[in-house]
Amino acid sequence: MFETAFVAIAVFMALFSLIGILLARRVIQMPNRVSPASGLMPRVTLVIPCKGSEPGLWQSLSAHFNHEYPNYEIVFAVDSGDDEAAPVIRDLMDRHPGRSARLVVAPQLPGCVSKISNQIAAIAAADPASEVFAFADSDGLVRDARWLTALVRGLESHDVTSGFRWYFPENCGPAGRLHAAWDSALCMLHANSGTVWGGAMAFRRSFMEKMGLLSAWATAATDDLMVKKRCDLVGGRVAFAPGAMVISEPIDRVLPLWSWSVRQSLLVRATTFHVFARAGAFSCMFALYYAATLAAFLVPGAVSSPLLPGIALAIHGLLIVWRVVMRRRAMFHLFPDHHAKLRSIRWHFALLMPIADIVSFFVLARAGSARGFVWRGIRYRIARDGIVRV
Repeated sequence: MFETAFVAIAVFMALFSLIGILLARRVIQMPNRVSPASGLMPRVTLVIPCKGSEPGLWQSLSAHFNHEYPNYEIVFAVDSGDDEAAPVIRDLMDRHPGRSARLVVAPQLPGCVSKISNQIAAIAAADPASEVFAFADSDGLVRDARWLTALVRGLESHDVTSGFRWYFPENCGPAGRLHAAWDSALCMLHANSGTVWGGAMAFRRSFMEKMGLLSAWATAATDDLMVKKRCDLVGGRVAFAPGAMVISEPIDRVLPLWSWSVRQSLLVRATTFHVFARAGAFSCMFALYYAATLAAFLVPGAVSSPLLPGIALAIHGLLIVWRVVMRRRAMFHLFPDHHAKLRSIRWHFALLMPIADIVSFFVLARAGSARGFVWRGIRYRIARDGIVRV
């Protein structure tokens, strides 16, 4: 009985690894360059909510003043005029007088996180002539000057476009490298599954109104998952834009990384439960596989021959190496102008990917039992109708 179950789990794990390899291969086949924008591109309002003075804030925000896009404005939004990001924003606006940009102080909406309150206020302050709204986070560095063009071009065939982040753990310890390895799997899934990431997304004003997004956002705790939910409800389509990738810094401490991982999983559980359930099922299979392999080696008589778990583990190891190779190729493909920095990441994925698989089980288990979370000093709880600010 145990041996049959072990073989079934090992076969499933091999198939799952092959799916991961296929997802990375599909990313490698995606066009990673976008042609220059023309003067016919629609007017865009780029919304950037900010909070606090984060490391690299000046560099990240400065890049948004230099997009190779002929017709856009920037609306920054903070929840207080005394926010530490405000002087940085004003300095950048003074340095780029030719770029249409403004700073909005957003009122805090009841039952709404500060980020979404800022986004709603920025949309209200946008140029009425803007046909497209694009969104960026303040802590991500855009891939290149055609980042905005990549987002807008995708709207020619889809209703929502989205990029994603990639963590560059150049000077990080084990926690930062684990974060990068763990999140790289999310990137491959995101690129292939039509999800939305709020740090690089865009949609037309008309489609925003069709989704009823502003009213839905007013009580939401996460912007991107709500966009995905409303988009699906009205039959919209989401496109991944490889040119809209963002460079981010990973979390380099264990406890903050744990809190971040659990919170992200909780948000998925509260807004798109089917995605959370699918991830939980896969995570349980990973845990079962490693536990069964350990038992096969240590429990006398569990299997007819010790060669069986040895062969299964060797195949699993080879597939992990293959996954690492394909994921590294995808990484270099998504960032064609940053190969020098990417080489510093080297092969830590090979050691950390199995660890990330195991950690995911405990993260999802914790997210499945938690009733709420704390985010930027504000407590939220999970309710039947979503997430409620306490």
